[in-house]
Amino acid sequence: MSRYGQIGFRDGQHILLKATQSGHAGGVYITDVNGSTPKLVSPETTHLEGVVPDEHSLIVLHNGAWVIQSAEENSTKPNAGMQPGEFPIAWASDARHVFTRAVSATGLSIYKVDLDLGRRELRQVIEPKDQVGLRPMVSPMDITPDGRWIAFAYSTQLGQLYRSDTLK
Repeated sequence: MSRYGQIGFRDGQHILLKATQSGHAGGVYITDVNGSTPKLVSPETTHLEGVVPDEHSLIVLHNGAWVIQSAEENSTKPNAGMQPGEFPIAWASDARHVFTRAVSATGLSIYKVDLDLGRRELRQVIEPKDQVGLRPMVSPMDITPDGRWIAFAYSTQLGQLYRSDTLK
């Protein structure tokens, strides 16, 4: 099995792997820390974000849409609140909401999304004052469960252009 991403459960006993097996398509597998045979829970998922706080389901990007995937069986339910192009950051303290980020050309927006009802609340717009050379804000970030504190980074890229009138 070739592993290319993993996330641990809060119970400390189970691990999710985004991996491929010889002769099989890639997908999300669940195993335990004792080395049990990994079980496929979601085939061909393009992005695995994490374990829902109930530890019985996952949030995954499947066929271009965010869905809640059962960790026990291959079944999904729609996630009405998250929009295409958004990515989850962290779970809110009530475990019913997730904080998401939507990257724009000038920064990013942070939303608090109710996964059951699909309601969205804009929490913060982050736009660095100096936009010169700003690169898309896709680096890892985190937010506290109460949404009060956000840790993020951004980078810029600047270059120099030279002109020569003496080239032949």
